[in-house]
Amino acid sequence: MYSIMLRHGLFYLSLLLTAAGCIRTDELTVAYEELARTGEGYELHDVVTTDAGYIVAVGGLSFFDGVVMIYRDGQSVVQRVTDKQLLAATVLPSGEVVATGVSGRFCRLMPEASSSFDVALGQLFYWDKMTGIAYYADDDAYLMSSGIAYKDGRHYRYTTDLAVQSADSIVQEVSDIVLSESGVAHSVGYGTVLRSTNGGYTWRRADDIPGDFYQSVDFPTAQVGYTVGLSGSILTTTDGGDTWQTLRNGDRISNRNLPFRAVDFADAARGMAVGDDGLLWYTADSGDTWAQLYALDLPEGTDWLGVAHLQGSDYAICSRSGILGKVTVP
Repeated sequence: MYSIMLRHGLFYLSLLLTAAGCIRTDELTVAYEELARTGEGYELHDVVTTDAGYIVAVGGLSFFDGVVMIYRDGQSVVQRVTDKQLLAATVLPSGEVVATGVSGRFCRLMPEASSSFDVALGQLFYWDKMTGIAYYADDDAYLMSSGIAYKDGRHYRYTTDLAVQSADSIVQEVSDIVLSESGVAHSVGYGTVLRSTNGGYTWRRADDIPGDFYQSVDFPTAQVGYTVGLSGSILTTTDGGDTWQTLRNGDRISNRNLPFRAVDFADAARGMAVGDDGLLWYTADSGDTWAQLYALDLPEGTDWLGVAHLQGSDYAICSRSGILGKVTVP
């Protein structure tokens, strides 16, 4: 009788945890390699990869220097490119990288294997803290997000000559912006997840979103997307962002707070989420289960702020302490 009651109790407990937005997590030992460090106290906030094999990370000092790190084949170079911190970057079809950040600073560069590189600098019309950038190839335009102190969020469309095409305001800060297919864009921020179906001119909020400060959004396919939040929420969509389902609800007291900062998926099933205090999570089954990643030489207590899939099972990660690293999942 006791064993039957115990089995029933565990069954109902699992249902309760599922309803509360809990997901099973395991531990997984991975290979980690430190690729480079910025030095000078520079942070790295975002990382992207190019088809030519370059890893490009951007960052700097809060409200001061903006730096770019370029890495390939064991060689790295760090260069101060502007007087304000860079927070977000994206790759153009040409292989060039564009980045933006504090006070609307903007730069465009072609990564190259040399001790220095040329950078074209620009200044956006709106001097906001730009938090995200995406390139809309069909219209040859940039979509950008901004906000500060949880509020004053905006979505912008700029031409590649940095002329303003539209500026849409919302109450909450917007943290990130991506395109999933032609004309369809997505953004996330403080308590909100949004979608545009006209190339970023107008936006609609998703319904029934758990309370969190969503930091990053990624669409590995046109239909499948993921977003992560600063309180530990993980959401997914399988219909192109029309509706979202909760994989982990960071707003529940039954869940330990996990401050996620960035997410990137190799395909619809395999992806990595990173965050503060050494937080590295990996899934290979579309987020149904996750593994906390460990390696003997992983720096302890590091705040990982950016992640980008490289190839196969390799991911580049960058940190607040200026580390660029590579994680290989078995």
